[in-house]
Amino acid sequence: MRVWKWLYENPDADEATLKQTVIRLSHEIWNDYYAPVFGKTDEPILAVYSHMVSYPLYLSAYAFGNIIEFQIEQHLKNNSFAETIDRIYRLGRLTPNQWMLQSIGTSIDIDPMLAAGREALEAVK
Repeated sequence: MRVWKWLYENPDADEATLKQTVIRLSHEIWNDYYAPVFGKTDEPILAVYSHMVSYPLYLSAYAFGNIIEFQIEQHLKNNSFAETIDRIYRLGRLTPNQWMLQSIGTSIDIDPMLAAGREALEAVK
């Protein structure tokens, strides 16, 4: 997110400046969050995530993917795996929510995941 914010603030940046900025920001993020745990500063390893520059929606897809995966997994507990998968694979290109509606009959929703989390907490109490 810091890289994208910087890019919007610097629309005329060239590749070399972007590379320097990504490395600088990776050091900052490392030092803020990881150095206190690992005891080493200025690690550039976070700069290897070049896909976050090439594919701006890539990183936000993780959260949606986890929610969708959870909902499908829950759906499969009470429904035919073969029929569900066959239906899912035949759908083609749709928006994610329309795909969910047609594949398992519900919208993308965080509530099933939250409910399962509450159940798990009750089980460990």
